[in-house]
Amino acid sequence: MNVNNMINDMFPDFSVIAGKSGLNRQVKTVNVIDAPGIQDWLTGGEFLITTGYLLKEDPYQMKDLIEKINNNGAAALGIKLKRFIDKLPDEVLDIANELNFPIISIPHKYSFSDIINPLLSELVNKQTKSLLYSQNIHKSFTELSIKGEGIEEIISTLAEIINTDIIYFDTYFEKVHKSKNSDRLYEKVIRSELDELLYYFDHYPIKIDSKVYGYVILNSKKDNKDLDEYVQIALEHSGTVLKLDIQKRISNQQIEKRHRDEFIQDLILNNIHSVDEMKNRAKLYKWNIEKGTTVMVVDIDSHLVKYKQLIHGNNQKKIEEIKNNVFSTSKILVKRHFRNVFYTNFSDSIIFLVQESSEEGNVKEEIIKISKKNKGTSCC
Repeated sequence: MNVNNMINDMFPDFSVIAGKSGLNRQVKTVNVIDAPGIQDWLTGGEFLITTGYLLKEDPYQMKDLIEKINNNGAAALGIKLKRFIDKLPDEVLDIANELNFPIISIPHKYSFSDIINPLLSELVNKQTKSLLYSQNIHKSFTELSIKGEGIEEIISTLAEIINTDIIYFDTYFEKVHKSKNSDRLYEKVIRSELDELLYYFDHYPIKIDSKVYGYVILNSKKDNKDLDEYVQIALEHSGTVLKLDIQKRISNQQIEKRHRDEFIQDLILNNIHSVDEMKNRAKLYKWNIEKGTTVMVVDIDSHLVKYKQLIHGNNQKKIEEIKNNVFSTSKILVKRHFRNVFYTNFSDSIIFLVQESSEEGNVKEEIIKISKKNKGTSCC
């Protein structure tokens, strides 16, 4: 519950006298200021209440108090005015407004127990409800994972739970997945750049070891407010299952790549013993080996000599980074111009097998044209 909900739903006769821009702060517990140094005992999310007795001799000390409890994560300060302190100094109100830290005036009729007991009861009930909801969501997504369901089923389940259309923008495998009946959102997504989508729509990044592999995009406009707590819980559980799916697909991709690389290397090194063996292995990768194929080699040995001189010594990590960047750029350029491309690495070279097609004209001429066009292209 945030400060605004607490006031409106539980204490409608409380009044906010400063820091109104911070009413979205989350309240996790309630505590009384009955001694100096309260800031040292804060864990975050406290609604602190006081009579002002400790500061009655010098109300200006409250400016320092507000700065300290704000820095330690307190949610708001409630004070009974006209008991020990008649009015808070303008400097105190100004610092609260500057920090967006809510100061709330508590009517005299409230004892501390009138505030603490119902508020703690409501917070405990809310936490219990959130826990039960989280357990149910966890169970739903765990069952999907056990069944081996794919991304579409995962995000369709998520869409049903939070009652909104979902798109999963897979940045690693460069594919867009949609939940059931989300065609209209899908049309918006495929016509837009990712940066634009992240700017306008609520989204949740799927990260593994700080690297982003994709974004769950919700059909709701960003309004600079935190997502609803239950939506956030559902997103976190769906994110866990999506991460498992990503890791599984990356593992499968690596296994397939290893076998494909072995096949291409055997083909180039003439380690295949019959035409039938060659055709059968090619079929595994949906490659019609009987079509014409052109071999293209990108070799960077001479470039590495120059880079070694530039980076002052044999810095192997930097050299590997340069080599990987050259290979990545080469793959992007070649795949951008040809539909049917297979490739493998040989030490400091990358070998492409480009399959000819009538739509692409003379492959050799196209390769020469691409090489000349991108000669000297910086990729590092």
